[in-house]
Amino acid sequence: MGLLDRIKKKKGKTGISIKKDTTVEEKKEKETTSSSLTTTTQKPTILDKIGTSLSSNVLDTYSVQVGDVDFDIVIEKKGGRTLYVVPEVDVIMEILSRLPEDTLQEMKSILSEEGFEKVGEIYRFLQEYVERNNLNLKRPEIQSLAKYFYLILGKLGFLEIPLSDDRLEEVMVNGEYRPAYVFHRRYQMCRTNITFDEEELTRIIESIALLAGRTI
Repeated sequence: MGLLDRIKKKKGKTGISIKKDTTVEEKKEKETTSSSLTTTTQKPTILDKIGTSLSSNVLDTYSVQVGDVDFDIVIEKKGGRTLYVVPEVDVIMEILSRLPEDTLQEMKSILSEEGFEKVGEIYRFLQEYVERNNLNLKRPEIQSLAKYFYLILGKLGFLEIPLSDDRLEEVMVNGEYRPAYVFHRRYQMCRTNITFDEEELTRIIESIALLAGRTI
């Protein structure tokens, strides 16, 4: 069954279910990072980033590489439910909530026109844009914003993260504003902290259709 055959309409809302190739061996973790987004200081652990208060509930932590960008993954148990958490997603969504929509659209438009493909290029543009427009964003926030635009420009947005995770067998999106679910080889069904609004979900489906040479 092809990728497009897994795009479904569920109760009038658009959903996606993508089964991954379970015969592929898990890739070894690559310890590479973008030179434009790293420093010479020791890299903090995932638990350092999310806070020690969460550590008692954490089942596992690792990183997933999407192109030249690494994303931390935290598997935790909460309220009897297993969660697949991408901490950077929450950080990015908080930053986006503080920026005016017209500012975000202008950033996206310029980045699309310039055709930037590397996260380092996107970061340098955003750094100049923030300084020029006196936006109240710190360096780590600009780095996170660069990762966001890296994912949505010519890619499938946050969906790229679980799709790049070799530990997963299936990625399921049941509709807009609903958490995506993943089936983990070790931890079984997990709810993620990834959601999509109607516009973004439609964009993702149309992108998949374009890649497959199909129309929805």
